[in-house]
Amino acid sequence: MGFSSRRAMMSIIYALTGLIIVELIVLCSLIVVVPDLPQRIQRFNAIPQADAPPARQQPSNNDIARPLKITDSFETPSPRWDQSYVAVSNNQLQTELFLPQSEVYTLWTGLADAPTIGSRVSDFDLQVDVTQTRGGDDAAYGIRFRQNTTDSYIMAAINARGYWRITRASFGEISDMTPWQFSGHITPGLNATNQLRVVASGTQISFYVNGIKLTTISDLSPASGQLTLAATTFTTGDLAVNFDNVRGSTAGKSFRDEFDSPTTAIFSQGGSYSRDGKYHIISSENVSVWQNPLPRAQTEVQDFHMKVDGTIVAGDPDQIAYGVLFGDKGDFNHTMVIFNGAGQIQIVRNSNDGNDQSYIDPVIIKAFRTGAGVTNTIDMSVRKGELSLKINDIDVGSIDIGESPTGSVGMIVICAKTTAQVDFDNLTLTEQTP
Repeated sequence: MGFSSRRAMMSIIYALTGLIIVELIVLCSLIVVVPDLPQRIQRFNAIPQADAPPARQQPSNNDIARPLKITDSFETPSPRWDQSYVAVSNNQLQTELFLPQSEVYTLWTGLADAPTIGSRVSDFDLQVDVTQTRGGDDAAYGIRFRQNTTDSYIMAAINARGYWRITRASFGEISDMTPWQFSGHITPGLNATNQLRVVASGTQISFYVNGIKLTTISDLSPASGQLTLAATTFTTGDLAVNFDNVRGSTAGKSFRDEFDSPTTAIFSQGGSYSRDGKYHIISSENVSVWQNPLPRAQTEVQDFHMKVDGTIVAGDPDQIAYGVLFGDKGDFNHTMVIFNGAGQIQIVRNSNDGNDQSYIDPVIIKAFRTGAGVTNTIDMSVRKGELSLKINDIDVGSIDIGESPTGSVGMIVICAKTTAQVDFDNLTLTEQTP
């Protein structure tokens, strides 16, 4: 080999060595800038270890006998009623679902220092850590937003198998905006924590997991709605999902919650579940909780008779009202017959546009027993627009409310400056037909 050939080979060797050194420098720089780069590369190459979760919950029983008649002493948890609980404990917001084919959500309550910004928003940036600690690996959990009825919303969710999706629900009809997809960027398994983030700006919605943008999709009809954290069960119940380290912003204002205390949490707490032969409805401050027999859309009635016992078990009775609601079609329009701690009755038609209607001036019903630990039996019927009421077997009169509204019937608890637990028992609900 001549001198020129050796010289050319040495130049090639030097060039390759220099290239390797440059690549090592770049790689080390990337590791400094992106410390979890090796893990990201490993996640990118990950393969699913399980099939995608179910696309839908199982259809509800549509063969409900008519006229509708429901009798319940709440001796055992029943899929006829919501069975879930949300509470701040151990510096986390803990959500529990006790039955399969169920869902639970906790509501962002707005900004205390910006009263013009309520809990209904369209554009926002929300980040939260989420950890499933118990339950089946096909459950879904994440951020639910632009919620305009209890069953109309958009939800960006992941699950313990390492899959993610974005769905839209419209009055209970669920469709995929992005169907279940596997991502190696999701840490799978129970007790694995993943950071979720949703950025909604006009028609654009971006979903991130652990700092990686998974997708940007279009919502062609963006609307203001409630901002929530939510979980859904499919084939199994007994689900526990914890949320923590909330960071968010909307309308130029930022908010955060590390769930250090239940009294300062900016997400609603409460629950509705059967235990000890009672149906417990639990609520945090300034929150209303109501529950109807499920499936709501299949238990709607127009004229009915309902009888139920109610007892304030915890909370300041002067800051609590409870009773019966009806005409509920899941759109936050319903009529309430409620009693406050002084035994004062109110009959109000709630409207989601703020145009509420009061049928009577508040008046004290002497038959209603006041105080905590005291049980009242509410016995009411609505027939052809006439509402008749008995309290503790004492007839307190009737009132014309116009045409009887069609919708579901249930129990409601309204809290002011207190947390509350109201127990219900011995329920009968009978549809009245012409």
